Amino acid sequence: MLRLCALVLAIWIAPLAAAEIPVPPFEGYVVDAARLLPPERARALARELDAYARNHGSQVAVLTVPSTQDEPIEAFGLRVAERWKAGRKGVDDAAILIVARDDRRMRIEVGYGLEGALNDATCAEIIDYTIAPAFKRGDYAGGIEAGVRAMLAVAAGEALPAPQRTHGGENPSFVGFFFALFFALFFRSRGAFRPFSALTAGAVCSGVTWLVTGALGVALLAGCAAAVLGWLLGGMGGGGWSSPGYYGGFPGGWRSGGFGGGGGFSGGGGGRFGGGGASGGW
Repeated sequence: MLRLCALVLAIWIAPLAAAEIPVPPFEGYVVDAARLLPPERARALARELDAYARNHGSQVAVLTVPSTQDEPIEAFGLRVAERWKAGRKGVDDAAILIVARDDRRMRIEVGYGLEGALNDATCAEIIDYTIAPAFKRGDYAGGIEAGVRAMLAVAAGEALPAPQRTHGGENPSFVGFFFALFFALFFRSRGAFRPFSALTAGAVCSGVTWLVTGALGVALLAGCAAAVLGWLLGGMGGGGWSSPGYYGGFPGGWRSGGFGGGGGFSGGGGGRFGGGGASGGW
């Protein structure tokens, strides 16, 4: 009897599980699974979104899919946000434009940090008066581009922390560690007077680290580390060192591939979404 109940339950649940389509993996700021954008326009839009994120910190992305099947686009949007880890951790400043082509439905999913500017009413206006009219004319690319630019214009007015300045998307802590070790060994190998060599290594390391990362705290710590290492490693010979492997943006962030849009969410860390935004059709 127990096996029969389990079988009936499995048969009843199976259609519900099948209705939940997988979330497409993040491959850039524009993930066009429904092929609504010509490749060259998708690449241009991805570059525009990358530049915006680097200059403002907040992040906007686009996802198109053929259909969400039986799943409401609102539920699908939250799954996308959770899977992609959109937005900076603690700031939650991301928004995703989602278009389900065959369902003729769309949604703007907004993280907590952008809900002040991209509130529900504003998102509904962007959908109804900017995107939907273009979609009704069959101009999907134009509607997506216009909608995204309207989102960017509104999001730019939200008071958010500035993006952290890094060199090539590198982790500033790793950069500081590298410079501390490099300058400690470099100056100690050339200075006969130990205190002078250690202090010089620390000062130069702090300055260079700050110029490269823009993180003053990391720069000061790197300078202190360089001075201490320069003192301790003075009597050690040869050998050299190898730096640890490093593979792209900050842990948990978004990394761009996609249409060659360049860069990606190098500063993301898993922003929170609570269902803010709006949905609509055409």
